[in-house]
Amino acid sequence: MKKITLLLLLISFLSCVSNDETGIDERGTEEMIILSFTNDSQVAINNQNDLLFAFSESGDNLVFEYRFVGAQRDLVADDEFVETILFEIDPQTNSFSLENSELQTINAFYQQFCFCQQAGSIAIDNGTISGAKIDDDSWQISIDISFVIFGNPQSIIHSGVFRLTQP
Repeated sequence: MKKITLLLLLISFLSCVSNDETGIDERGTEEMIILSFTNDSQVAINNQNDLLFAFSESGDNLVFEYRFVGAQRDLVADDEFVETILFEIDPQTNSFSLENSELQTINAFYQQFCFCQQAGSIAIDNGTISGAKIDDDSWQISIDISFVIFGNPQSIIHSGVFRLTQP
């Protein structure tokens, strides 16, 4: 009788550890996209070990950031993945539409962060980024870009409202 009770307790305990039919614990965070911009900023470039890294620092422009944060599972090591697109525009601008080599004028860069080979920031010079000011705290921005990372063509297409955040 003791063995049956112990077996039932063990089965009961093990069934609490998993939250799905496969027995795999899938706790973690879901993917998300964060759309933001800051005032009084500029895109700056840092050269580290022959790789360029774009970042936002204090300046005179508006800096926009598209940030995709991949889903993360608690029981999977090093599965974190983030990709960003940074670009800047003059704060006096109310709307813009730039394509291909014109994207260099707004310092448009793509960057990924993961447990993988680092590519640094990749200058974006293929595609279109356009936007219209909604009010002082929000912009409607459309991104349709493509680039090559480690010989693999990639593209990002997204449209949404970017909200003001404090640097």
